[in-house]
Amino acid sequence: SMYLSLLTIPQINTLVQNFFNTHHTASAKQRGRPKKYSDAFIMTLIVYQEAHSLSVREVLKEASKFFKDVPVPSNYLYRRARIRPQFMEAFIEWSTTLILQNGTFSLKCMYIDGTGFKYDDLYPMKYERGTRIREVKSHVRAVVVVADFGKVGRRRLKGIVAIKTGPAYASEIKLAEEIYNGWAEVGPPGNVLVGDALYAVKRHILELEAMGVEAHFKVRKDTLRSRIRDEVLLRMRERVKKGKYYRRRSNIESVFSEIKQKMTSTLRTRDENSARVMMLARFAAWNIYMVLYAQKHSDGGMLFFVFVFQLS
Repeated sequence: SMYLSLLTIPQINTLVQNFFNTHHTASAKQRGRPKKYSDAFIMTLIVYQEAHSLSVREVLKEASKFFKDVPVPSNYLYRRARIRPQFMEAFIEWSTTLILQNGTFSLKCMYIDGTGFKYDDLYPMKYERGTRIREVKSHVRAVVVVADFGKVGRRRLKGIVAIKTGPAYASEIKLAEEIYNGWAEVGPPGNVLVGDALYAVKRHILELEAMGVEAHFKVRKDTLRSRIRDEVLLRMRERVKKGKYYRRRSNIESVFSEIKQKMTSTLRTRDENSARVMMLARFAAWNIYMVLYAQKHSDGGMLFFVFVFQLS
């Protein structure tokens, strides 16, 4: 089982502050008076709230045990709605680099898949058919790449190395393409990527191969009226059939399952941007837990960062 409930505000805040030392502000630049509460503080509260499934008042009460001054609920909700999802995505990806840079653990394989969380709880209780189903927009999407570092201690060490989010019915192919474009600039974190048939797009397979990433995407079966003739896809089909990686694709499904079992698949907000940020906070909590778990099991007890906590 996953012990996300063991995460503390000092642990989260230390990691978030480390990230903010090298990155810019998380909220959109706006005119007006300076912020009373830092973006790092607000981000710490969001991650802690989602990790422990707390209400707004509960998380602020917990924060008051560590911080001299905390925002009122309306101020906290206002600031949460203005955190940029792209910044949360960058934090999640950055946190896994702590495991990659440690040297104790080797990346075995990467898995890509999509998932979603509903918010606002406005799903109709009647059947919708045809194009009307497209009007149900109260959910947010994410395409996630999980890196498997193998078994460490009593569990598998799995960190999120890439994540992109979008609104309801966002194209998973386009979100995956954003991830690949990012890798083209900075280099991929691993050299094997596993995904289901949705991601078996020829141009993406060729792009990944050019970056040195061996793709293992399931290719659909031939039917009476439709046969796969493309050499790239045929080669992919043989690779999946003979390889050992695709059968382990459940490694990413188990990450989604653990997160949703612990923190549910519903986000308690009515604002789409807040929903994306809260969804990302759940993945951030997972990564922070994995960083701490890796730190505990690294050779010689080497620390990724020192737990120094200051009131702010």
